[in-house]
Amino acid sequence: LVLAIPLLPTRMALAATVGVNTHQPAPDVLDAAKDLGVGWIRIDLNWFQVEPSKGAYNWALIDGIVDGARRRGLQVFPTLGYAPSWASEPDRDGIATNNVPKAGEYGRFCQAVAARYAGKITHFGLWNEPNLSGFFEGTMGQWIDRVVLEGTRGIKAGCPSCKVLGPELATVGKEYANYLDAAL
Repeated sequence: LVLAIPLLPTRMALAATVGVNTHQPAPDVLDAAKDLGVGWIRIDLNWFQVEPSKGAYNWALIDGIVDGARRRGLQVFPTLGYAPSWASEPDRDGIATNNVPKAGEYGRFCQAVAARYAGKITHFGLWNEPNLSGFFEGTMGQWIDRVVLEGTRGIKAGCPSCKVLGPELATVGKEYANYLDAAL
């Protein structure tokens, strides 16, 4: 009996497992991701851009990215973060978008996003690197309560079959292990 075991994954297997962070990619970046053979792109789905005032959604940018990625056979992994000032606790550090979301608002937004993209997006992330200074001005407890728990509940309410991945932590700095333990 002889078994042939490939040393490198096939292009199809590679595409299913490899992704690239594209932030908010233009069409040429989507083309480059496809040409690289990756299967996933991570994008920034910034709350302050999508819902600048309560209930007034502007989906145009994200719709274009999601639809463009899907036309190219790319899966989209959006990170939902960065609150608009109307949905945030008072600012303490001069950076409006990193404020702690008001209770209930982030979950409501996550539900709206998941419902809109159900069938197009299957996996979501919650906030970007809250353990780094400047990315989230609240406490670890506020991140767990107002982002992780509310966001997960919102996504599951909007798309019960969708997955929430993370935590999306920076693996540098002294707080990484504490945030990881808290999230788990």
